[in-house]
Formats: sequence, structure tokens, C-alpha cells
Amino acid sequence: MVAIEYRSDDPPEKVAAYYKDQLKKYGTILECHTSGRHGDVGDVDVHIGKDSDRVEKDSQKLRCEHESGTTLELKVGTRDNQHLVSISPEDQGKGTDFALVFVQTRGGGKDTI
Repeated sequence: MVAIEYRSDDPPEKVAAYYKDQLKKYGTILECHTSGRHGDVGDVDVHIGKDSDRVEKDSQKLRCEHESGTTLELKVGTRDNQHLVSISPEDQGKGTDFALVFVQTRGGGKDTI
């Protein structure tokens, strides 16, 4: 996993528009909303790996873990190979906090990331 957090003076909508354009080269973008803030990148909801309790044809599909909130998560890829951008308005209402996360798990014949 690779993760980094930034702050910008730009509004969340501008940051989201930029990253939607950048992420589209990796596939269809899933837009999710959560009430949690990424604050510490470790708090970003990144779920990797396959469900061991059930085997589904689409178990690698990314899903939204939450239904509503002010933090926008842009996800693209699969659960084992995903790009995620978490975008939140700053607490003072000026600017944006955002985190970039790339997750790639081992498996499928790959020994290294």
C-alpha cells in the first residue's frame, strides 16, 4: 500500500474534478460518500483481499462501504489492485484535505508489487 495526504486551497469540487480525470485511465470510477474523515490515511476505508466466508464471481468488485457523508471517495480497479482518492472539505470551510491511496496485494502469480 502506498498512501499520501495533501491539503489544497482549492474547493473539494475542483480537486474531485481533477482526480476523476486522472483516474479514468484505470477504468470505471466508483463514487462513494462517507461521514468519516480520512484525517490519518490509516482511517481511509480500504478493504483488500477476497472474502473467505463466501466465494462470489464478482468478489473483486469495489463497493461503497458507506451511503452518505461529506467525504467523497473515488475508487477504481479491483479489491486487490485499486486506486483511491479520499476528498474532504477542510474543517474551517476553506480548501480541501485529500488522500491518495494505491493498494496492490500479492497473489495471482505476482511476487512483488
